[in-house]
Amino acid sequence: MGSQLQMIAVGSSSDEFVRVVLNLSGRYDLDTVLCEDVYSGVCKLGEALGGVVVGRQEELGREDGRFFDIARMYGFTCCCFVDKGVAGRQRELVKAMERGVVVVTELREIDELLMDLANRSGVHKSRVRGDGRRGPTDRPASGRTSGFSKDEFLMTKAEMDALLGA
Repeated sequence: MGSQLQMIAVGSSSDEFVRVVLNLSGRYDLDTVLCEDVYSGVCKLGEALGGVVVGRQEELGREDGRFFDIARMYGFTCCCFVDKGVAGRQRELVKAMERGVVVVTELREIDELLMDLANRSGVHKSRVRGDGRRGPTDRPASGRTSGFSKDEFLMTKAEMDALLGA
């Protein structure tokens, strides 16, 4: 560890979502760490050059989302998975997005983030993916230092309400 970008999965190893994220990470040969909770995730942040932290919003957003700020200080982007039935928590999600958190509702979106991380770290295997698309090496370099454009993940209040069924 320490020589490449890292993917930190936060959650229980018995959680189906976490198992899927770990499988996706393995597909790209990413340096991956599983942390059972957000507190152990904080301990792992300083061991890499940055990367992405993936977990359920309920876990990563504990203590008013302080983990998001800590992760950003260490060069990590947080990616929170939310179930579509999160009505009543719109303010919490908006606050997270204002802190630079990527909020996703589908595993496909996490796959795209991990593909980008693998592309930036240069440790992936070049191969054809199961959906017929080429692997991470076929994505053009964006020239952005973080690999993520803030504008890619912005949404209007109307889009947020539609997503959350409000």
